[in-house]
Amino acid sequence: MLAPSHVAVRLAQDLVDHYGEDAERAAADRLEAMQQMGNADAAGVWAAVSDLIAQIRGRRRPDA
Repeated sequence: MLAPSHVAVRLAQDLVDHYGEDAERAAADRLEAMQQMGNADAAGVWAAVSDLIAQIRGRRRPDA
């Protein structure tokens, strides 16, 4: 099994490859959905993915 950080890196790259400029929004949508479902573990991974995408783009998330 991959470590959570490796999973976040792979998810971030997949979102960037698939969604391009909309990758940050896609990650934010998934983060919000996991938070609403009460899945803290998955929300943590999606928060890491959001941070990675922002770093790739040279930005930080506003709430980080």
